[in-house]
Amino acid sequence: QDTTGQARLDLEAILHPEVRLQADREKERCKKAGQKLAFYEIPLLFEKKLESHFDKIVCVAVDPAVQLQRLMDRSQLDRAAAEARIKSQLPQASKVAGSDYVIWNNGTLEDLKNATNSVLGNLHQP
Repeated sequence: QDTTGQARLDLEAILHPEVRLQADREKERCKKAGQKLAFYEIPLLFEKKLESHFDKIVCVAVDPAVQLQRLMDRSQLDRAAAEARIKSQLPQASKVAGSDYVIWNNGTLEDLKNATNSVLGNLHQP
């Protein structure tokens, strides 16, 4: 493993237990306040095997070509660097397969809002 990879693992070993602790505290606070829904953004949910900590999993996904272009634009990466970054992650198909709901974000902001509202409507059902 290269130095950068080991440094990332060392950082995750320090950071992730604290993140889990804070998430548990927030979950308890929401429960006591009578909140019916709480959302957590967890980029490494599947990689760190945290699925069982949550009642439902919502994945925001995008077609591979759109993902690549957005990553190149956002991070100012060339195609090879962007593809390498994507390949270093758990495949999106695995995340989609492990999710209860999937919001596809290939279109406009309005499309995203509509898809999100649809999922929210389902989550509010008893």
